[in-house]
Amino acid sequence: PLITSHSLSSVPLLTKAIGAFFAFSFVASAGYLINDLLDLSAAESGSFRLSPQPLEPDALVRRVVASLEPRAATKGLQLACTTTPAVPAWVEADGNRLAQVALNLVGNALKFTTAGAVTVTLDAVPEPADPARMRLVLTVRDTGPGITPEDQARLFEPFSRLERTAAHEGSGLGLALSAVLCRAMHGRLTVESDGLTGSSF
Repeated sequence: PLITSHSLSSVPLLTKAIGAFFAFSFVASAGYLINDLLDLSAAESGSFRLSPQPLEPDALVRRVVASLEPRAATKGLQLACTTTPAVPAWVEADGNRLAQVALNLVGNALKFTTAGAVTVTLDAVPEPADPARMRLVLTVRDTGPGITPEDQARLFEPFSRLERTAAHEGSGLGLALSAVLCRAMHGRLTVESDGLTGSSF
């Protein structure tokens, strides 16, 4: 935009504001990284503690998906969320950690998908050891570039970065932390991909 003589005096202030913004962004990113590292360390050492509370799993997952709809719209991607009839209306779980895993998985799918769709499905199956109890199954499918078998083998390791998507990756802690959180909640995180097109977590 044209800078007139009237607005020249605001340029130093604007420069400082821009500098402050980037400094804040860096500090915020560093804060998230430190929190992820602390969570990962605590979970792996056994000192991690969950805070289970009664919650509505359908509502929780839909809130996470809704929070990411603007990102999907910006990229021209379809973002859909489905809950099967098998999902209980209420469960007892750590809502913050469940939301953290869902946010990581859906956010990753949107990050690496350039065309097509991301589909989130919440289901529930009976626990093998106790059929009276139900296990939630959250599946996130995308139409992204796919993940090779070699990369799948190391995908959940801390700081793991895939060569073909390295330019778009962050700290490399998101999936590792999500896998640890799933284990802490007596579940597991897996990946399926033909290595060419699309992945399912």
